[in-house]
Amino acid sequence: MAYAAFLFIVLIWSYSWIVVKLALQFIGPFDFAFFRTFIGLIALFLIGILSKKIKTPKHIGLVALLGIFQTGIFLILACWALVAGGAGKTSILVYTMPFWVVLLSKFLLKEKVMFIQWTATFIALCGLILILEPWSMGGNFFSKFLAVLCGMSWALSVVVAKIIHNKEDTDILSLTAWQMFFGIIPMVIVSFIVKERPIDYSDYLIFALLYSGLFATAIAWALWLYLLKKLPPHIVGLNVLLIPALAILISWIQLGELPSLSEFFGILLILSALLLTYISSLIAFRKQKLNF
Repeated sequence: MAYAAFLFIVLIWSYSWIVVKLALQFIGPFDFAFFRTFIGLIALFLIGILSKKIKTPKHIGLVALLGIFQTGIFLILACWALVAGGAGKTSILVYTMPFWVVLLSKFLLKEKVMFIQWTATFIALCGLILILEPWSMGGNFFSKFLAVLCGMSWALSVVVAKIIHNKEDTDILSLTAWQMFFGIIPMVIVSFIVKERPIDYSDYLIFALLYSGLFATAIAWALWLYLLKKLPPHIVGLNVLLIPALAILISWIQLGELPSLSEFFGILLILSALLLTYISSLIAFRKQKLNF
C-alpha cells in the first residue's frame, strides 16, 4: 500500500508541471497560483477540521514565514517560470532545492555536511550553469532564472520548517494548512498590483485547477504524510530524483520540448547530483539504524 502511494504521488507531482504549463494558455500565472492555492487551502482545512487536527500554531511568525516561502513565493515563481519556460526544464531547475538546502543548513543551521553532499552540490552547480547558459543571456533565460529562485524559496522553507520542528511538536497536517493560509496572502497582494489578461474559461482550465488544487496539493500532501510514517526517509526522498526525470520525459513526449545540447548535459549533471544526494541519505539512514 505504501509503495503504491509512493508511485501515485510521484506520478501526480511529475505530471502537474505539464498540466500547469498547458493551463497557462487560458489564465495568467498569478491567477492560476491563487486559485490553485485557494482550492488546496479549502480542502486541507476541511480535512483538518473533520479529523480535528487543526490547531492554532504556537510560533505563528515562523509559520507565516514558512507559508510565504513554501506556498506564496514558490507557486508564484513556478507558474511565472512556466509561462516562457519548458515544463521539464523548469521542474529540473526547481528541484535543485536539495542543494540549496545543503548550503543553507551549513551556514544557517550549522549542520554537518558530508563530502558526498558537497560533491553533489558542485556537480549540480555545473549542471545549473549549462542549463542557464549565462554566456548567451537570450531565449528563456529569465524563465530559467525564476525557476532557480523558486528552488531557493523552497529550500528556505525547508530550513524554516526545521526550525519550527525543533521548537515544537507540530501536527504536519495542521502546519501545512496554516502555512498555506499565510502563503496565499502574497498572491492576493500580487493580484492587486499586476493586472493579468482575462481568464479564458475552458474545460481544460477547470480540470487543471482541480488537478493542481485537489490532487497535486491536498491529496498529494495527505499521501506525503502517509509515506513519511510508513517508509524510510531515503525511500521517500526518491521523489526528488524521479519527479523531475519523469517531468522531462513527459514534456518531451506530450509537448515536444527538446533541450539544447548544453541543456541536455546540464540536466544529466543535475540528475546525477540528485542520485548522489539520494545515496548520501541512504548512507545516513543506515548509519542511524546501526546506532540503534
